[in-house]
Amino acid sequence: MAKVLVLYYSSYGHIEQMADAIAEGARAGGAEVDIRRVAETAPPEVVAAAHFKTDTAHPEIEGPDALTKYDAIIVGTPTRYGRMASQMAAFWDTTGGVWWGGGWAAANNKVKTFQCPTDNSDNLTPAAGIFANLYTTTAGGGSPQGSVFAPNYPALGRTNYAANAGYLGRGFPYAGPYYPDSRTTILAIADGTSNTLGFGEWLGGAETGSRDYVGSWMGVGAVPTAWGLGPTGYWHQFASKHPGALLFGFCDGSVRPVKKGASANVFIFASGAADGVVVDLDQL
Repeated sequence: MAKVLVLYYSSYGHIEQMADAIAEGARAGGAEVDIRRVAETAPPEVVAAAHFKTDTAHPEIEGPDALTKYDAIIVGTPTRYGRMASQMAAFWDTTGGVWWGGGWAAANNKVKTFQCPTDNSDNLTPAAGIFANLYTTTAGGGSPQGSVFAPNYPALGRTNYAANAGYLGRGFPYAGPYYPDSRTTILAIADGTSNTLGFGEWLGGAETGSRDYVGSWMGVGAVPTAWGLGPTGYWHQFASKHPGALLFGFCDGSVRPVKKGASANVFIFASGAADGVVVDLDQL
């Protein structure tokens, strides 16, 4: 029997009602279900003044180690300025040690929609390792960095997709919508969501032959566009096994092909969220 956690935060009880309904459905399907809420982080005077709902039948989550008991985790949270509520984010910020140590069973799940059918990264043993996160840093003029597991430990679920960091991420021109601790809202994408790259295909190495890296869906992070779309497929480049093109999801939700031989400058301009450069997407 699968063991499922429904984890939620609710200021006024609406998300709590949804959590109860989801748990009921999961139980009807044969799962064993626990419902937990994350801790309230707002000051007591704010809770009182805003009339938050404080009476609940569900206990707080016991801590990040409790996540290791579950086969699946369903999360419910309201949004604040385009991102999850700070109470929920505060909890997830404490969970790094759990999945980093390989103890989080849910992170080992294979999710079919996170992988491109042209690649089979779940069955690859990379030469160098499995990316837990990928990011760029202002140190050294914008260096790609990352945290890597050994090639076969733990058995994290893989992905062929990564977020767009822009040219070199935060602190550089043409910054994309995603980078470590990004707080980018839809309204902040001033170049227009239909003109801005959101996510793209990523391999972690060359298109053919041995693969340097693969990515975990838990935290592959964001890839810079500074190195363009070269045919070599370095680990810090977007890459795909599709002939002639990569698929990118734009910030408006559309999915479009981008030619592997596209202009590097146009590609970089399209990766910036608020650079003010008008891009002819036909050049991609």
